[in-house]
Amino acid sequence: MEDENTGFFKVNVTTADGALPIQGAKVTVSSIGENGESRVWGVMTTDSAGVTRTMELPAPPLRESFDGNAGSEQRAYSYYQVDVDAEGYIPERFVNVALFPGIVTIQNSKLIPYPEGYDRSIAGDGIITSDVSGFEAERGG
Repeated sequence: MEDENTGFFKVNVTTADGALPIQGAKVTVSSIGENGESRVWGVMTTDSAGVTRTMELPAPPLRESFDGNAGSEQRAYSYYQVDVDAEGYIPERFVNVALFPGIVTIQNSKLIPYPEGYDRSIAGDGIITSDVSGFEAERGG
């Protein structure tokens, strides 16, 4: 039986045009608490297909999000932040990634290579940040 307080998450990392998977990309999943503190839930690495393992993460019970109270602020999902970093590519950050209980959320990351001659130590990372409003999901875990 699935835990009703658990959602599932994985990341698919490819080159910017989606043509090639990126093996060895570091994916960090975290959340920001109400007090503003960050909590890292896990760090994963992509395989030769550019995909991470499926990670289990806390999600609110679905039944509580449909309690019928018009003023209820209970959400049917949790928000997470996802940071993707791979050697030779501009890092990407996704904020407000929604995770629902009992559902596999798949975040696609299409990394852009650094321009030739780019020196990260001088110019910085140049992180690309996306506020995510959509996602792909499939049932199960």
